[in-house]
Amino acid sequence: MLTSRSIRKKIKQGGFTLLELLISVLLMLGIVIVVQRYVAGVVVDQTVVQLRQDQSSQIQISLSNLKRDVAQAGSYPFATTAGAALFAPGQMNLLRAGVSISPCAANNCVGAKLNVASVVPVAQAADCHGNAAQYTAANGLLNNGWVFVYNQYAFRGNGALLNLTCLGNGGVPAFGWRGILSGIVSAQFSQSNINAVTRLISLCIVTSDASGLNDGSATLTDCAGNNLPAGAVFYKTRIDMPVNNYSFTAS
Repeated sequence: MLTSRSIRKKIKQGGFTLLELLISVLLMLGIVIVVQRYVAGVVVDQTVVQLRQDQSSQIQISLSNLKRDVAQAGSYPFATTAGAALFAPGQMNLLRAGVSISPCAANNCVGAKLNVASVVPVAQAADCHGNAAQYTAANGLLNNGWVFVYNQYAFRGNGALLNLTCLGNGGVPAFGWRGILSGIVSAQFSQSNINAVTRLISLCIVTSDASGLNDGSATLTDCAGNNLPAGAVFYKTRIDMPVNNYSFTAS
C-alpha cells in the first residue's frame, strides 16, 4: 500500500526539484554570458587591429613621396666629363647638403622644416606632389639631361591639429604649400650621424584615434617625450631614413 511518504519519495527520485532546476538555469545563463562576452571581445579586438592597420597604411602611403625624395637625395652629378658645371653655386650648396633641417618661416609653421634637394634624369623629374620639375635654366643648365628637384616639408597649424605640407619646385605656376597628411597631434624632424658620410633622418608623427579603441600599441607621450592628455588614444609613427652624401661625374 502506497503511503504519502512513499509517493513523495518516488516523485523526488523521478525528476529534479525546483531548486535544482533554478541552479541549472542559472549555470546555463552564466555560460551563455561568458561565451557572449568572449565573442564580443574577439570582434572588438579584430576591429581595433583592422582600424589601426588602416590608419598605419594611410600614413605610410601619404609619406611615400617624402621617403622617395630622401632616398634619392645626396647623390648628384657635380660636372660633366668635359668638366662643365651642371648647376649654379646656390643649387650645388643645397645638393651637397642633400637633406637638411632648418627653421620654418612659413605662416602657421610649427617646428623645423625638412629640405630635400636631389638631381634626377629629366624624364623622371617630379616634385613632392607629382608635378613635373620643369627643365629650365632655373632647375639646372640646359641640354645636360639632369634636373634639380627641391622639396620642403613642414608642419603647419590647423586649429588644434597639424598638417604635414610640402612646397615643391615643380609645376608652372608654382602650387605653393599643399597638404600631404592631416590630423596630426605632434610631430618633429630630427637627424643623427651614423658615420662620416651617412646620416639618419627621423620623422615622428603622433595621431589620435577618434574611436577611442586601443590595440595595445598606443603611446602616452608625444614626439618630444611630453605626456599626452588622458582620456584619449594616441599612436606614434616613427620613420628612419638614411642619407648618403656622394657625388659623381655625369656623362
